[in-house]
Amino acid sequence: MLSCTASSLSGDRTEAQLRKKAVILDTDIGDTIDDAWALALLLRAPDVDLKLVLMSFGGEEELINRARVARHLLDTAGAHHVPVGIGVRGAKGLEKCPNLGSYWMPGSDPSTHFLEDGVGAMLDVVKFHAAHSAISPVTIICIGPATNIAAAVRRGGAAFAQGAKLIGQFGKLKACSELKAGSMSGSSLRPPADDKLAVTFDDEADVNSAYDPGSLQEVLRAPFLSITCCTLELVGSASENFSKARYQALCRAQEPLVKAVLALDSKYDTYMRCLGARQQETWYSDLRPMQDLPSMFWDAAVVFAAMRSCGTLSFPWSQAFAQESHTSHNRPVEIAWGWSADVEEDFSNLLVKRLLGASESREEILLLAPGSHCDEQRDRLEASTLPVSPSSAAHEHAGTTELKQGNFVLGLLYFNVFLDMLGFGLILPLMPYLGTKFHADSVGLGLLTSMFSIAKFFGSIAFGMAADRIGKKTTIGVCALGCMVSYLAMGFADDFKVLVLTRGLAGFFSNTVVVAQSIVPGAVPADQMPKHQGYIGAAIGAGIAFGPSIGGGLARFGIRSPIFLTAALCAANFALVLGFMPRFGPARSAASGSLAPREAPAGKARRCQGALQITLVLMSTLAFWLGYASFEALGGLYFADSLNMGPGEFGFVCTLTGVVQLVLLAGMVKPLVRCTGEIGAGALSFTLSALGWLLFMVQLRWLPYVAAVLVGAGFMVQAVQANLLSSMSSPAFVGTLLGVNQAMASLGRIVGPLMAGVIYPYLPRGIWIASASWALLGIMSFLVLLAMVHLTSTHDRLTCPKHLGAEAGAGKDDLERAC
Repeated sequence: MLSCTASSLSGDRTEAQLRKKAVILDTDIGDTIDDAWALALLLRAPDVDLKLVLMSFGGEEELINRARVARHLLDTAGAHHVPVGIGVRGAKGLEKCPNLGSYWMPGSDPSTHFLEDGVGAMLDVVKFHAAHSAISPVTIICIGPATNIAAAVRRGGAAFAQGAKLIGQFGKLKACSELKAGSMSGSSLRPPADDKLAVTFDDEADVNSAYDPGSLQEVLRAPFLSITCCTLELVGSASENFSKARYQALCRAQEPLVKAVLALDSKYDTYMRCLGARQQETWYSDLRPMQDLPSMFWDAAVVFAAMRSCGTLSFPWSQAFAQESHTSHNRPVEIAWGWSADVEEDFSNLLVKRLLGASESREEILLLAPGSHCDEQRDRLEASTLPVSPSSAAHEHAGTTELKQGNFVLGLLYFNVFLDMLGFGLILPLMPYLGTKFHADSVGLGLLTSMFSIAKFFGSIAFGMAADRIGKKTTIGVCALGCMVSYLAMGFADDFKVLVLTRGLAGFFSNTVVVAQSIVPGAVPADQMPKHQGYIGAAIGAGIAFGPSIGGGLARFGIRSPIFLTAALCAANFALVLGFMPRFGPARSAASGSLAPREAPAGKARRCQGALQITLVLMSTLAFWLGYASFEALGGLYFADSLNMGPGEFGFVCTLTGVVQLVLLAGMVKPLVRCTGEIGAGALSFTLSALGWLLFMVQLRWLPYVAAVLVGAGFMVQAVQANLLSSMSSPAFVGTLLGVNQAMASLGRIVGPLMAGVIYPYLPRGIWIASASWALLGIMSFLVLLAMVHLTSTHDRLTCPKHLGAEAGAGKDDLERAC
């Protein structure tokens, strides 16, 4: 027992590491203070695993000076394990970097701290992560010229680009009429929604683009998993709206990293040296945002955008004003040109809280249903003589102007799932009576009952894929609208064939759960995912627990009345989605549209290992529902034959199972995962289920109620399975994979009753033995998964990228951490 506990805790640590987002920072730190703030923000991000800091822009001496600044900040933050690489040399940079003179490292040899071939180190880190299916791809944040990225593309080819995401500060908005002739072919991007506005990369103010335009064009042509260009308008508004009070809080801070960054700022240093002691604490009170601090937080805004884009913050990237464009080579590029007002506020709050060490389990996020601020943002751009059309977000939320907290949006999502499952539960007790009304035989009744799950099997996959491709809000709306039409048709059905058809259509569209589960990974921090997946499970349990009793009561007013109530609930669902749900947007996918980019044979082997891990989780989902569907189908008959229980008593057993499911999924999933790890929590849930199935075999009249509690506790595995699949999948395929998971659940509901029906005539207790056997299969799946995770972790420590180890003076511990 002790060894199992130790293994589970160790597995939890491994999973926590896998959930962190690997980041490489390519920076020209040293010229202005904004790069230093960007690095500081990355170092204080709990969900970011900084792998490498790469220097760009300058000759040999200048790059070494930049590397010293980065090394100084890294060591101040305690990030001694993060290597610093020297990028491409020889490019014309500034003749002299300001504010670097006093940041030599006394008594230390620079060669022991820096990787001479920084581009090669970046290639190795990306290759290493691309070869490990359980690790998320690397996000490269470029806050300098694209010279190093282009060099890596030339050396690593498509394999390098297909293993990483890229986000950088490139581009400036311009009216198309102001562009140079022919510039659209190579140096500009046009948002598809506006034929008057474009993003150009040849403006002198956009130093990162103008310095090395050839490299930038080469990068934009490369097949990265995703490319996001943060324009000058996006980063400029971050500094413009950063309040004096927040900057004063940073200036007064005693946090070593903040003090180290402030010491790099020539303005701060000048004031502190020239002003008297009494004035030293108040000089910043006279600063005016933007005018006196024109670019202080530009690059920090790019880091903030990258954290939103890769899902380490608890609010969606789609809340920025971002549109997709394409290069002349038809490569998709996302251009981000502005923030909504609440997001600018979030950036300021997050920067100060993270840098001052404020620890919060979850940032309080405001989601904007745009209206008034879209006009404000548009006015701001029009003031600079640029004609701007409304963003897609403004069209989506037309007429709604109030701000909503992220918790409200998530609550709305859970309520949407509850209404969907409540409608399913309302109809459940009516099936036998509807079949009898149309004079159906036993085969017809079986077909009517199973048609819902058969159709849901295909609908889960279809809507999971749709959530990734056309957007999650649209998919939920289609599900609600389709269910409403299906139930209305069912209510007016006057033929048994029409009844079966409409029941199947209802099953096909009843897939809100799939979309809700795919929204959670991008809407909450990684450490909060088990809790919120548990809330979704609780909403499912509440709908199934209360739906049948309400439907049975309403049947007294007519057999079709629960059906029309279900249609009304679906209509309410559709109205809530249309009026209040923000657009979460489809996830970015690889250019090829495949699950994984092309890679070397060794990388393919690791992808196969990841596919096996996903298969184990899907197998556990099938095993769980094979057991529970047998209980749903034949549990009432077994208790009537063995214990002389009536429908009311069996109904109470089912309700007790649902109540326990509701309570534990709402409040116990996160503590359990924290104590045992996700894999340990899944194995424990299946163990409780197995005990419950075996207790049903004991013919004591009170024991089924105890067993029902254990079976209800086993439902915690649903949240664990959804969370594991979300973390294993590429962000572009979360919905698809969760759809396949729900399809496995539907398959279990189809096959489970059939198998139980074959077993019951020969051995009634055999249905519980079969259910316990399926639970044992689930336990074995999680144990094999745990073993694979530990083997992968051990292999990772033994196969650290050799290129990093070849650098002079690189310590073994630092290199292992860099992997």
